[in-house]
Amino acid sequence: MQTSGVVIQVQSDCVLASVQMDLDSEFLTRLKKELLSFCFNKSIKGVILDLSGVSIIDSEDFNGIKKIISSIKLMGYPCILTGLGAPIVSSLVTIGADFKGIKAYNSLDQAISYFE
Repeated sequence: MQTSGVVIQVQSDCVLASVQMDLDSEFLTRLKKELLSFCFNKSIKGVILDLSGVSIIDSEDFNGIKKIISSIKLMGYPCILTGLGAPIVSSLVTIGADFKGIKAYNSLDQAISYFE
């Protein structure tokens, strides 16, 4: 499934959502709805949210990402972030973002390996 700025597909028994644009609240709301709909009643091991195509994440965007992760977890699937570059991680730490309950890996391969 491909919509503007994101590709959602099944890979290695996981749902992989690859975001290829900068974030805003409208996009994150749409992504959450599409991702939850895509995952509903699927026999998958979990969800990987790949943010390697995102160049900046502010606190509002990060809160939107956390809502997506929480929603996926409520459906019974683990969710992993991947593709967060050093500048994004550094800025999130600087603004005091709360990473509690968030699992992240450096690469897509590492995230897929988590589910194997």
